[in-house]
Amino acid sequence: MSALLFVVWKHLFCLRDPNISHKLLIFKVRMEKLGILLLATTTFVVGTTTENKENLRNQQEFNQLCRILRLVEGDPGQVVKEPPNLGILIEVLQKMVKATFVKESSYQEAVDAREKWKSADSTVETKNIMDKQRADDLVRYKITHEKLKKLLAKAKMLVSRIKEERYLAYVSRNAALEKMAKVVYGSSAEKMFRNETEFEKFLANSQGTIVGKTAKETCGRPNEKSNNPGMAGYSLVGDFFCLCVGEKNNATLCDKSFGGPNDEHKWTKVMFGDKLLDFAAGWFKIRDLCYANATSGIKDVVTPENISTEIVAFNKMLGRQRDDVYIYRREAESYRQYVLGRVHQVGFTDDGICTGEHQHMCVNYAQCLVSNKGIPWQLKLMEAEEDLEDVEKHNMEVHVLIGRLDKLIEKIKKAAEQLSQEMEGIDVAVEKVQLLEEEIEENETTGKSEATAGELNDNMQPEEGSLDKCEYWGMFSILFGVVAFSLV
Repeated sequence: MSALLFVVWKHLFCLRDPNISHKLLIFKVRMEKLGILLLATTTFVVGTTTENKENLRNQQEFNQLCRILRLVEGDPGQVVKEPPNLGILIEVLQKMVKATFVKESSYQEAVDAREKWKSADSTVETKNIMDKQRADDLVRYKITHEKLKKLLAKAKMLVSRIKEERYLAYVSRNAALEKMAKVVYGSSAEKMFRNETEFEKFLANSQGTIVGKTAKETCGRPNEKSNNPGMAGYSLVGDFFCLCVGEKNNATLCDKSFGGPNDEHKWTKVMFGDKLLDFAAGWFKIRDLCYANATSGIKDVVTPENISTEIVAFNKMLGRQRDDVYIYRREAESYRQYVLGRVHQVGFTDDGICTGEHQHMCVNYAQCLVSNKGIPWQLKLMEAEEDLEDVEKHNMEVHVLIGRLDKLIEKIKKAAEQLSQEMEGIDVAVEKVQLLEEEIEENETTGKSEATAGELNDNMQPEEGSLDKCEYWGMFSILFGVVAFSLV
């Protein structure tokens, strides 16, 4: 400004030419030229700034949809692994129950013999009384057998429940995966499509569940009673195209690398640079940008908490640009709360909301939120959140059951220790166990075994006079200890 005043002073007072009026005229012409130049420069700068601002008008909404896309394409976590050797645990327990089986008649004989041995003296004839050691062994077998039967029943119940809870967790996890696929690709999707070829095959029969035939049909209809509520919110893919691509739009509203075809007859085409891409190729380019532009917030593991957070963040985006929306009917005021993205004006006509044109690049969820239950893909996402909560519940129950099984194993170990008279060295015992297993397998092959390995048979008849059962029991207890150790 001081420089401008100096120029004026110079022209008016510092020139020796006395014709001041002539000088003023020249000065006026010069100032008019200078004013035109300043106006043009200002217009260019302001216009460029406005254009840049307009070009990325929907960038925040685009980034939010990208966060949801990355979330639902993430890993929903795994089901708790089944402890190893559960089947072997039950098999060994069954063998231990068999090894301690005592016929009821033998048990009663042993009980009677023990009573006689307690009251016997040097004058009592003991020739026809069961051997004292054998009587003690049979009573101990019987007591331990009944205890082990109860422990076996509990172990079977726990193992069965572990398998059941893991199965239910898998069912819930798969349900969540399917619903998250429908969030992105609509109601007909059953899986995520990671490549263009798979997606094109899906499009052959299911494009109508992703996007409508036009931008108006896809991006939302006015709040009126209609048999055709439109497809706003039917899929994330459709909402991406409404927000960023459109029809009669060539602006780059979401990302500087792509825009619309600027042709109302080329809906679902995407302009990347100077290339016009078909629907499938264009979508995967947009999808890649969601990952390439991400600086933070990529969820490797999908959790109910993450889903809830992103839904809240998305809802805050609705009506974000409402201050710039022209409302020409009072009844349409509430519309601003239901629109995602850029809209110039809002009213009760088909042509005034989200049409796919440059000034109406948005998604109008009014019909979903006012007349229906909610945004379709958001409802699916909330259902997936519930499924993932079920997965967490079943996983937690599996951990509890495994803890109970560990405690049961300790009880079984104590039962084995109480029965075993002498514990041989672990190496020798394991070797004898292997020989015993080979003998059982050989008997099964030759048909000498009365039952298959692992089958519980309370009617198994032990050989009379077999006093090496205690040795077998010691080996079974060691074998069980090895198996139980591998479960922890």
